[in-house]
Amino acid sequence: MTQVARESTYDTDRMLTELASSEPHRFAATFFRQLCEKYSKQEAIQICVGLIARGEMPPAAQKWLIGWRMARDSSYIPVLFDPDFLTLDEAKRALAAFREHDALFHLKLQRFLSNRQMPSRIVLRALSVLADLEASTLVPLLRNLTYSEDEHIRSTASKMLCKLRPNRMLIERQLQSPDPRTRANAIEGLWHLHTMDAAHMLRLASKDPHHRVAVNALVGLYYQKDPSAFDRLLEMARHESSLFRAAAIWAFGHLGDPRATPALEQMSQDPRPFIRRKAAEVLQRLQASREHSPDGAAAPEASQRESGA
Repeated sequence: MTQVARESTYDTDRMLTELASSEPHRFAATFFRQLCEKYSKQEAIQICVGLIARGEMPPAAQKWLIGWRMARDSSYIPVLFDPDFLTLDEAKRALAAFREHDALFHLKLQRFLSNRQMPSRIVLRALSVLADLEASTLVPLLRNLTYSEDEHIRSTASKMLCKLRPNRMLIERQLQSPDPRTRANAIEGLWHLHTMDAAHMLRLASKDPHHRVAVNALVGLYYQKDPSAFDRLLEMARHESSLFRAAAIWAFGHLGDPRATPALEQMSQDPRPFIRRKAAEVLQRLQASREHSPDGAAAPEASQRESGA
C-alpha cells in the first residue's frame, strides 16, 4: 500500500460513513469530488480502486463510481496491475468490477498491454490477474504477446491462449521455441483438450529432451486416459537425470495417484538430498489425502482413470 493510500484510510472511512445514506449516484459523485479536493486525480483513482479491491465500497455506489467517473479514461488500469499496491486476490476482485461496469474495459486493457515500453513485471502481473478469465476478447491481446521479446511473457501468453483457443498451428509454433518454458506452457494448454490432434502433440512432446516439457506432456496424456502415461511417469522416476526424477515427483504430487506410493518410497532413498526431500513431501501429502478420504479412496484423477470415466 502506498503512502497516499495509508494516509487516506481515515478520510475515506469518515466519508463512507457520512455518505452511506446517500443515493448511489449522489454518493459516487460526492465521494470522488471530495477525494479530488484533497488529493490529485490519480491518487483519488488509486484510493477508489483500493476500496473496490478490498470490498469496502457499497456495490451500488461502486457501479456508479466506475460507470460515471472512472470509466471516462484508462487511469485506473495501471493501478489494477500494480503488484506493490494490490494483492493478486484484490486485483482479481477489482478486475471483475471494472469488467462489469466499464463497457470499454477490454479495449483499454489491450491498449495498455500493447505498449512495448511496459515493464515485464507489470505485463506478467496483468497476465496473472487475467489468468482465470475465459473471455474470447483476450485472444487478440494474448496472440500479440506470444511474439514478445520477453521469454516469460511469451510462454505465459502461449499457455493462456492455448487454453482459450486451442490452435494446432499456434501450438506447433510454440513447440519450435528454443525456450523450454514456452514449450512446456504450450503443452499445459492441451491438458484438458480431448482431441486426436492434442493427443498426437502430447505424444510428440513427451519425448522432448527437457524434463519440464516431457513431464507436462505425460500429465496431459494421463488426463487423456492414455494407459501408458502413468507407466512412463514411473520410468521417469528412475531416470538417470535428477531433474527428470524431480519432475516425476512433481507429477505424482499434482495427480495424487496412490499408485505412485512405491516409487516415491524408493525415491525417498535417492542419493540426491533434494530428491529425497521432495519425495518425502509428496508421500506425506498422498498419505494425508488417503486418511481424509472415505475408505481411503484414490484421488479423483486416479479414480476416473481406473473407472474409465
